[in-house]
Amino acid sequence: MLKILWPMKVTNEEIRKRTRSERLSVQVNTLRYRWIGHVLRMKSDSISRTVLSRATKGKIQRRVIHGRHGGEQLKERDVK
Repeated sequence: MLKILWPMKVTNEEIRKRTRSERLSVQVNTLRYRWIGHVLRMKSDSISRTVLSRATKGKIQRRVIHGRHGGEQLKERDVK
């Protein structure tokens, strides 16, 4: 399809250019913001809006946890 053979070393950035696609994190954030906008336009007594307003009231503490292979992983925990 993209004419990439397994011994070729092609970066993710090059593949994104060839396929004209964005990074996955950008796509996820775009969908998240669209969903939040949709929920905020709902009636104030809807379940989705209630859950969203309660989820954003607490602070979120982020800890960096070092994995087995030396990689870092973010872990979020709700602090009340």
